[in-house]
Amino acid sequence: MTPRATRWSLFFGGAAVAASMVAWATHEGTLASQGSAPAPSAAPAPTAAPTPTAAPTPTAAPTRSVAPNAAPALSGARRVADPGPLLAQLEREDPRGLRVDAQIDRIVAWLAANPGSAPALAAWIREQNSRYDALAPWPRIALAALGAAGVAEARAELRALAAASGLSSALRLHALMHLGRSAGVDASDLDALVALSAQRTPEPGARSSMVATAALSTVGALAQAGRLEDPAARERALSVVRTALEAETDPAYVLAAVQGVAASSEPALLPALEPLSSHGDAEVRAAVASALGRLPGGTDAGWALAWASREATARVRAELARAVQSANGAEPSPDWTAWAIESLPTERGTSGRALVALAGAAAAAGSQPARDALLVRFKAEQALGGSADAALLRDLGQHLDANTLGAAIAAGSAH
Repeated sequence: MTPRATRWSLFFGGAAVAASMVAWATHEGTLASQGSAPAPSAAPAPTAAPTPTAAPTPTAAPTRSVAPNAAPALSGARRVADPGPLLAQLEREDPRGLRVDAQIDRIVAWLAANPGSAPALAAWIREQNSRYDALAPWPRIALAALGAAGVAEARAELRALAAASGLSSALRLHALMHLGRSAGVDASDLDALVALSAQRTPEPGARSSMVATAALSTVGALAQAGRLEDPAARERALSVVRTALEAETDPAYVLAAVQGVAASSEPALLPALEPLSSHGDAEVRAAVASALGRLPGGTDAGWALAWASREATARVRAELARAVQSANGAEPSPDWTAWAIESLPTERGTSGRALVALAGAAAAAGSQPARDALLVRFKAEQALGGSADAALLRDLGQHLDANTLGAAIAAGSAH
């Protein structure tokens, strides 16, 4: 059964793959409303949602009619069962789907008690296509349950949903990402993802296909050590991602390949990332920077530090700083500490805060130059008065001891 933390990520977008693909869709200016469900909240769900161009008009009403007092099929009978009564009851009990984990567990239990019923659950999800685009929670919970079931017939239905061109792009996107995170994935699942990655028909108004790009990224997730029992299948998955890194020219698919490398956690793919550190699209470079933090030895590669020294885009520098912290934990290497100290005086905003965090980790590990650099940066920002970056000052203050911070504030006030 899928761990709870994983289920939340699956239900609300799938993984880092989902976030990156949604970010790309937003970057393209299309399909932004389809990328993921809203974050869990006790607040009421939105009363209206944007209608994607390629999807049916959203409606808040279920498309299936069920008896209002139908009981859930949890008797353990070994037969194909209709999920409608169970889902209707669960939705009446929890209309906004706030108890996600518990509801997924109930649907998974129903699938276990009714083997052979995964196709019926998938049929119900298909009927909810327009509700999916309206961000209704229950079709998404049902889809997450298919992903959490961990049985071959559920994965087969996820493959079919992901491949169904007439369905919502968001539903297809989430189906393939649930497939990529399911237990027991095998060569048939890999074949389906590779086939989807080759279907390059863009959604209306988009330059690329969200389904194809996410499928390519998810191939990398299957290549994680231990996911595919067949070594030949794993090598094929790695080969697909490696070839895409080297051969793709469209930035959307290059980005997807980079995300596939990050999802694979395979250090053998690290050399193939190096040429992309000079890619003309900052989105791609930011993804490469992030991937360094997820690959063993990523930030230790000699080209990574050289790249950081020449990188001109603040967002990418921020991702590099985060990658170093992610990879090195509480103690950055002396070379990366020196890079952070050198870059700190001129950085503001998101990149400034990421560099402060990196320099702060070095200071906490005993680097006096890092502590000095933080204090100098604090004084310089404080001197800006009303135009100072308040968030940056707050972050800087967290890495300075009370006496040092108090003295710096007093000196600034005297001026």
